[in-house]
Formats: sequence, structure tokens, C-alpha cells
Amino acid sequence: MKMTEIGIGLLGYGTVGKGIHDLLEANGEEIAQRRGVRLSIRRIAVRDLSKHNSIDSSSLTIDAMEVINDPDCQLIAEVMGGEEPAYSCISRALELKKPTATANKLVVAKHWPALIALARKNEVGFRYEAAVCAGIPILSSLEVGLAGNHIDSITGILNGTTNFILTRMRDSNLEFEEALDEAKELGYAEADPSSDVDGWDAAYKLSILASLGTGLWLDPELIRRKSIRQISNSTILAASALGCQIKLAARFSNIEDSQTANVETVFVFPSHSLFGVDGTENIVQLEANPIGKLQFRGSGAGAGTTASGVVSDLIQLALDLKSGHQRLPNPILGELSIHRNTSEPAAFAVVSSDDSG
Repeated sequence: MKMTEIGIGLLGYGTVGKGIHDLLEANGEEIAQRRGVRLSIRRIAVRDLSKHNSIDSSSLTIDAMEVINDPDCQLIAEVMGGEEPAYSCISRALELKKPTATANKLVVAKHWPALIALARKNEVGFRYEAAVCAGIPILSSLEVGLAGNHIDSITGILNGTTNFILTRMRDSNLEFEEALDEAKELGYAEADPSSDVDGWDAAYKLSILASLGTGLWLDPELIRRKSIRQISNSTILAASALGCQIKLAARFSNIEDSQTANVETVFVFPSHSLFGVDGTENIVQLEANPIGKLQFRGSGAGAGTTASGVVSDLIQLALDLKSGHQRLPNPILGELSIHRNTSEPAAFAVVSSDDSG
């Protein structure tokens, strides 16, 4: 097998960026032998040069555009997080016809139409597997494996941070703030956890799943969200007394001409697939025609998990680059006509079985 070395420009060297570096250090040779491409990180954009003394300084820069413009960086991996400058960096890379992988669910969800259009216009690969349930290959399954199906519904636990918090509140008799502090200490929650605990993270992921599954963009602003901040330990105990668990569930329904999308706190009974999905674990259940029900379950948080998703995308982009034929993202067919309901969602919904969930 002919070996081809592909240069990577890495934007961001926080938890995920370091995870990508470590994964390629550990498994890079095996990847090269199995797939015929050797991924080599050539340049890294960081926020603070003084914090990365263990890395060859010649590869570091605080200017992300310098990495993108470097001819030695044939592929770009964006793991900076946040909306800007990440969106501008991804857009610039696609304009330069550089295949790009990202783990940024906020940017993908909010700017999906523009980024897909830009990638198709420039005939360049754009992949974002790690943006949703990083350890589960759900996006490639929707895009390829289930391409012949109509997606009727998507139900899941998409945020590992909130699931960890709710699990710890139940198992260790903690209040919300105590469980949140523990999540921060373990690296599962950011210093500002608002995106996670207020449902935005799950909404971005549900937007991506629904958009990819239907070909119609679901604006994340239209998804009704419920925070978990209001959940007390007494509520957790009351749910346990009823034999059920409290989860933050993302649910999209696509039946005929009616579409709904919600991120909501739910009482889950043992007969439902969300019951027993604990800690940082994620689950996605699809109902599709004609294949029926499918479940995807696995780790959804952590440096290694997200790095795995990004590297899988980089491998595919590298193989496409090597072959001279880049697989373009599917075209956008329009926008989902979900009208935002501004009323406050119910404190809890109840799901007792997969048939009713």
C-alpha cells in the first residue's frame, strides 16, 4: 500500500486539541499501516504561547489564519470552541479549498446552511462527526447508512454534563450545585456551564441530527429548551420513589407535515430506552422508515472521545484527498418549518415506554 503523508493544521490546543495530538502520537502508525495515510500535525494555533513549553515552538502560533494559510497544512481541524473566531476560520479554510473537520456543535448548528453551501461551492470536504455524541458514529450513520430512510423521530440524551449531574444527584443524594461542582472538578463541566445546564448544547446537537436526517435546516433557536437548574434533590428522590429517573431529553418528531423539537426534563420509566443511561453516557434512538428503531449508545464526553471523532473525520478527509475525489456534504433542501413556541415548557414531561416516547 502506497503511504501518503498529510499535513494537519490544528486550531486549538485545549483539552480536545491535546487529545487529538495524543491520539495521533499513540495510534498514528497503526492508522498509517491500516489506511495508507499518515496524519502529521504541522502547525497549531494556541491562545497563549507561554502555556505550551512542551511543544516545538516552531509549530505554534497565536494566529489561526496563519495555520490555515500554511501550504504545509493540507487539512484543518478546528477545536477552539465558541462561535468566533471559529466560524470565520472554518469559512476561510473552505474558501481556500482545504478539507476541514470540526467538533464545534454551536457553529455547525447555527451556520449549517452557510457552511454546507460554502463547502459545496468550493468542492471541498467538510465533516463534523465529533460535534454530536462524539464517541458514537451517529452522523455518518444518518448521512450514509440510513440515506434511504425517512427519519420519523430522534430521541436521546445528548449532553453528558447534565446527565452526569442528574446521576450524581440521584446516586449520592446531592443538590444541583454540589453535583455541578463535582462535574467541574472532574472536567465534565466548563467554568461557565450555562450552555450545558440550560439546554443549549443539547439543542445544538438535536439541530444537527434533525438537519442531517431530513436535509432541512432546523434553526436551534426554534427548539424549546428546559434548564435543569430548577431540579432539587427532593424532586430526584420523588422520582426514584415512583420507580423512574429524571433525564434531560432531546426529542424531534417528523411525522407527515408536523415537526416538533424540544429539549426537556422528563420522568423516565424503566420500560423506556433512556432509563439507566447514566453518568456521561449518551444515547440516540432513531425511528426510521423502513428500517424501524435503532439505538446508538456510548461515551459522549472527554478528551479521548471527542478526539476519536475528529480523527475519524481527518482520516476520511485524508483518504479523499489522496484519491483526488472529495465527498461533498449533501445539499440543503430548505428549512424546517417549526415555529418557535415562546410559552414556558412544562416542568416535566413523562415517558413511560419507547412507544410513547
